[in-house]
Amino acid sequence: MCCHGIVISCKNKKIKEGKTMWTDAHSHLTDNRWGTRVEEILNYSKSCGISRWVQGGISPSEWEKQKNLKSRFSAAIPGQRFLRLD
Repeated sequence: MCCHGIVISCKNKKIKEGKTMWTDAHSHLTDNRWGTRVEEILNYSKSCGISRWVQGGISPSEWEKQKNLKSRFSAAIPGQRFLRLD
């Protein structure tokens, strides 16, 4: 998830007025670097018109974190990718 992108989006008047809703189609809200700021980031991006977040991740441990996040924030959609490594 890129906070810079959210800040740019918030400058758009249509988005601020709620006329357009956006989906962040590739976010990493379960990244440890966000720490306890996830709720703050989601609330801020909601105020900018983002209504859903599709999570990116490639491992079962990441998917588990995403499921836990979805239980707290229903609009945080888990994304699962299956890789063949042979």
